[in-house]
Amino acid sequence: MPRILRVQGFGSEWLCIFESCASYWRTPNFKEMMCKLCKNKEADQTGAHIFNFALIREIYNPKDNKNRGKEIVYGISTKDFLNVYFGNGIQPEEIQQLKGRDLTDEEIEKNCNPFTVDNIWCRECEGKFKVLEDYFMDNLYLKLRNQNKVDNYNSSVIRLYIYSLYWRVSVTNYCNFKLSDKEESKLRSLLLYNAKGKVEETIELAGLNSRQIKKMPLIFNYQEPQDDITEHIILADLRRNPYLLIINNVAFQLFFKDKLGQCEKKYYFGLNDFGDFKKSINLNEEKLKITQINKSQSKDILNKVNFIIAKQKTSDFKKLFIETHLHFFRVFPLDELIRSFMAKLTNDRGKLAHNYSFEHFVRTMYDFFADLAERHVEIRHITGVSASRVDE
Repeated sequence: MPRILRVQGFGSEWLCIFESCASYWRTPNFKEMMCKLCKNKEADQTGAHIFNFALIREIYNPKDNKNRGKEIVYGISTKDFLNVYFGNGIQPEEIQQLKGRDLTDEEIEKNCNPFTVDNIWCRECEGKFKVLEDYFMDNLYLKLRNQNKVDNYNSSVIRLYIYSLYWRVSVTNYCNFKLSDKEESKLRSLLLYNAKGKVEETIELAGLNSRQIKKMPLIFNYQEPQDDITEHIILADLRRNPYLLIINNVAFQLFFKDKLGQCEKKYYFGLNDFGDFKKSINLNEEKLKITQINKSQSKDILNKVNFIIAKQKTSDFKKLFIETHLHFFRVFPLDELIRSFMAKLTNDRGKLAHNYSFEHFVRTMYDFFADLAERHVEIRHITGVSASRVDE
């Protein structure tokens, strides 16, 4: 089964699970470190987006995607329970509607934006990223979005933008995504020597060094926006070569290979099933080949992503249930009992932000085993069997 994010087996200590889940949302403190891009200035940029806001703002909050602070972000993976981030502009009434209660003091303290980081790169390098972001949005993305003709752009600059996404996702270890040191260093070098604070200088350098910039095979998919914008996702897949990023309406597959023949087709939720795989790969191109995916195909891809996450999480929940049952009763649970617990866990008609949370899982587990323990004692009493005999 392909991995989406790192799969980590649950242990028997719920506290350890909580700490593991919380780490997904916490950004490490990198204060007083040097910029990871230029490596000669203090990393003084705070609140920097790993993905530019203009690209992902619809994922934040479809009701008010132009304003920051109105974000509501759901994060779920094969590693963690559901985590919800609320922007500082979200009213208490909205939080109560989603969670069924107010945030606790601990939740407020841990309410960190998963898409922003502090003190990883400097303000000057942030300005270079902004040049690449604006060029990509103005010359390619918005034209695709508006179904306009896309032909007048520098593919080397577009590639630098895409490389900046991969580099930022890797150096921040977003969702445990990590390139190898050699791969990360390669992208850093291309960005450092070609991305500048002015677009004219960036275009000039990218043209001069286009041969080096275009040496890595790249697949670019554009997905037609869904009518329900909340169905769009951000996904950093942990499989390697190609490395897959899905960000709202775009998907990239980057190969660290030298030749087209070395590029292996992978399943990737059906992304590579549209047309000839080899012909969809960009390598030393004049203009980027962009595979366009319609709404129906995009919906199917999303369903496949959700299915695999759900399947892997279900497996982990079952494993924890079996371990806990063994701990209390020293026997494996019957299949019927496992199904009963999973039904109770997933069929609760509570608030969305509650049903898939850590607290709901723990409470369901506690209630289920408390009921089992009570029934176990009743059986001992009715049969007259001693506790020691039952344990044997």
